[in-house]
Amino acid sequence: MVDRKNFLRNWIMKIGENSVGKSLLFGTYDPLIPDELKREVQKQKSKRK
Repeated sequence: MVDRKNFLRNWIMKIGENSVGKSLLFGTYDPLIPDELKREVQKQKSKRK
């Protein structure tokens, strides 16, 4: 069974490597992104500051 948190984090890292993914994630302009993923993104954002 895949660890969900690690899966999400790896997925975010993968997407973060390409600029289109970055605008999707950090613009959070895609309504299809689940709330759980948005929360994870917020965590990533606050770590960067």
